[in-house]
Amino acid sequence: MGKIGVYSKNPRFYYNAIKILKEWEIPFLSVDDTNNISNDMVVIISYIEDVKFSERQVFETSPLSAIRKSIPKLLGKERFRKVTIGIDPGPKPGIATIGDGVVPSLELQMETGPIWKKSFICWISKQT
Repeated sequence: MGKIGVYSKNPRFYYNAIKILKEWEIPFLSVDDTNNISNDMVVIISYIEDVKFSERQVFETSPLSAIRKSIPKLLGKERFRKVTIGIDPGPKPGIATIGDGVVPSLELQMETGPIWKKSFICWISKQT
């Protein structure tokens, strides 16, 4: 499996990206020299305001979003044959997706009001 490259002049983005990658045990390399990019870096995550130097870069304001976008590329996936979407209607609703047995997108918590929650849960129950 390849690695995720991390390049950013934004210290907060860089620190949080490294922290998440270590927690999730995703192999990564820091990019120090933009003219010498390792071939085993499948994707390079960068802050939205960083300089573009490679077609492999993914730009985001959030390291978590950048990493989530990078996981399918890291696994060599552009399309998934089977996608499963799970919805948590609890006090803090969330969505999880699984593509071909891999979790390309983890939980997304939604800020919703009680009317939306009630309507959504009623719609889901009518569909099943």
